[in-house]
Amino acid sequence: MRLNRLFWKIFLAVWLTSLSVIIVTVIVIGEVAERNSARRMNEYRATEMAQIIIERLEAGAVYNPDAMEDKPAVDFGVPPPPPNFFDDRDRPVNGKRNRAPLPLLIYNDKGNLVYGRENKQVFANSLKFSITADTGKYRVIVPSGKVSNSVNRLLGLLFSFQSVFILIGSLVASLLLSFVVVRPVNRLRRHVQQFHNGDHLMQIEPALLGRGDEIGELAREFDVMAGYVERMLQGQQRLFEDVSHELRAPLARLQAASGLAEQKLGTDDKIVNRMNMECERLSRLIDEMLSLARLDHIDARQGTFDVVEQIRSEIDDVSFSQPDRPVKLLIANKGDSKSHWVGLGNGELFSRALGNVVGNILKHTEPDCRVDIEVSIPKAHRIRVVITDYGTGVPEDTLSSLFEPFYRQNQRTKGYGLGLSIAKRAAERLGGYILAENVEGKGLSVTIEVPSR
Repeated sequence: MRLNRLFWKIFLAVWLTSLSVIIVTVIVIGEVAERNSARRMNEYRATEMAQIIIERLEAGAVYNPDAMEDKPAVDFGVPPPPPNFFDDRDRPVNGKRNRAPLPLLIYNDKGNLVYGRENKQVFANSLKFSITADTGKYRVIVPSGKVSNSVNRLLGLLFSFQSVFILIGSLVASLLLSFVVVRPVNRLRRHVQQFHNGDHLMQIEPALLGRGDEIGELAREFDVMAGYVERMLQGQQRLFEDVSHELRAPLARLQAASGLAEQKLGTDDKIVNRMNMECERLSRLIDEMLSLARLDHIDARQGTFDVVEQIRSEIDDVSFSQPDRPVKLLIANKGDSKSHWVGLGNGELFSRALGNVVGNILKHTEPDCRVDIEVSIPKAHRIRVVITDYGTGVPEDTLSSLFEPFYRQNQRTKGYGLGLSIAKRAAERLGGYILAENVEGKGLSVTIEVPSR
């Protein structure tokens, strides 16, 4: 399960938003409601208690405020409140009310304290009202009731049925949003992958193109871009083919003229030798350009090929052309059967990719420079071939340009910069990839990965 998926981001966004609303509701609205409830409860109790105390005072009872406690335990016989007036915490427990009498302050009309004990800390946030009796008007002060802890209320709500309901609601909302947003995005992503893998003629589903929202606009823009890229690639391919064919005719005439000059001037003439060398170089350039152009005409996904056998054949060619070159083949998982090394696709493409990479190494390293070719299975249905030389490597800032057509890192060497671009195109046509990196203590390492059976 990947938490960076869009579905989980939507789920967490919905759930955290709901949780934030709950917290704000409990802390703000719940606090206000609790304070109002406590104030109403204290007002009712205080009114009943004050009336009883004033009646007794008027009947001749005398109270000594200095002898009273902060919370007197005298039960004045306050009648119970109406049903459902208070919450469950104020209901009788074992036949007795679960609260102590309120520490009231009662002043007569002259401002003298006739009941209670003053305590500024206790009565800082107080409720004030007046009661009119036969002997005059009394002013009553009562503290606000205690408000329950917001954290406790919040914890109680988080572990309640409401939280489970919100969690399920967030999951359903995330699924709906994923169905509306993520599903078409994934379908469009599959089309992008097909286009990247070389299927430039793929068609986007009409359902995606017909959408009236932003996803539909994105699909239509991608369809236009894909058509433009396909036209550009076709134009580039036609250009390679046309230029190559147009160069064949003058090249043939140059070779004929060089042959005539050789008959008249002799084989040792410097001008004749120069003309022959330039004709050979031009012929190789035309062959490479045609090879690059023809890659897109090869049926890439049909057939199979033996990766190890093709590597061994390439090593035999190297041993013949450069006998002093040490080339070592390393096969991981030697106990695996031959079926593990069967690649999917046209074997000619893999041969082009492998041959051009090895040829590039032979061209840019010393004749006695060691080359290692390692074959492994990195994961199911994939074969990886790593070709590493023990040369000087290449500058890090040029690694990304090695596979560009006509790019040459060393301008003094022979070649036209098409070998690695042909290798890259061949690997991509097979549904694989190719990359280059410098290896510490060795030289340049080129990795080719292709699909297997």
